[in-house]
Amino acid sequence: MNRNAVAGGVTGEFMTRRRWLTSTLGLGLASVGWRVRAVDVTATEESVRRRAAKVGLRAIGTSQTEHYLAIGDGPESFREEAIGLCEKLLASYQKYFKGKNIEVEIPARRMTVVVLAGRASYAAFKGEKVGAEESGFYDIDEDRLVIFDARGAGGAPGGLDGANSRFLNTFSLVHEAIHQLTFDTGMLSRTADVPLAVSEGLATYCELWQKKNPVIGQLNRFRLQVLRQPGTEWLPVAKLVTDDAVFRDAATVQAAYAEAWLLVHVLLKTRTAKFRAYLDLIRTRTDEKHRADDAARALGDLERLDRDLKKTASSLL
Repeated sequence: MNRNAVAGGVTGEFMTRRRWLTSTLGLGLASVGWRVRAVDVTATEESVRRRAAKVGLRAIGTSQTEHYLAIGDGPESFREEAIGLCEKLLASYQKYFKGKNIEVEIPARRMTVVVLAGRASYAAFKGEKVGAEESGFYDIDEDRLVIFDARGAGGAPGGLDGANSRFLNTFSLVHEAIHQLTFDTGMLSRTADVPLAVSEGLATYCELWQKKNPVIGQLNRFRLQVLRQPGTEWLPVAKLVTDDAVFRDAATVQAAYAEAWLLVHVLLKTRTAKFRAYLDLIRTRTDEKHRADDAARALGDLERLDRDLKKTASSLL
């Protein structure tokens, strides 16, 4: 797996999501005994503190809940709100997938969320150029979620056209927190080759969750609408699940995210057992050479699945 697929390389994802917001608004799991790679939370906290000190961030505070550790220079109220939402999201996530007869294993240790005061702190912590529309990322190697307050110093992600910053904070948090949950509960493996169609499909499948409407798997019409925009070309399923480049190419990235949502939507709603078999296969893979065979073996004829996705999209639009 490209180790930056969900971490540093998600700038394209944020750009896509932000442009999408602007244009539209203005499972098979771990087999018995399987465990995610252990992460020492104390060491993680120390690592975050060292990084913060190195780049000149001050007033680093921490908050804890049963399943999360939040650390950063974000205001205490924002920090605690963030992990409070993470806890509620975790409960919805666990309930939903158990309702699908899919077990998710909640880690015994706390998951880490780095909560920064604003874009300026985020840029300093990241230590590299931050895209104008970037709002956070999940660091797959360090297993930590990094977010910032869109209301803080440095400004909100660009091109938002007055969109509510509180909503954007929640939207970004939920999408990235789902990345963290899918890897930390054993649905996906951080050491495996995971197609972006799967990881981003799961994140977009859950991203509309809100505290006031804590529902996993809502119909994501915002993603669907991308498919009806002039000039959007359909990506065959075989290409979607084998070629991560479509999630990075400006010409295909929006369609890729839309179709990734649609793929997971169809699989979880109508082919859960096949999706479980597919996830079981990819969890053991360390390179991309089995992608096409794994998808066909678990999901069936990919051309037929492609036709089914097109039919579903037409019925929902």
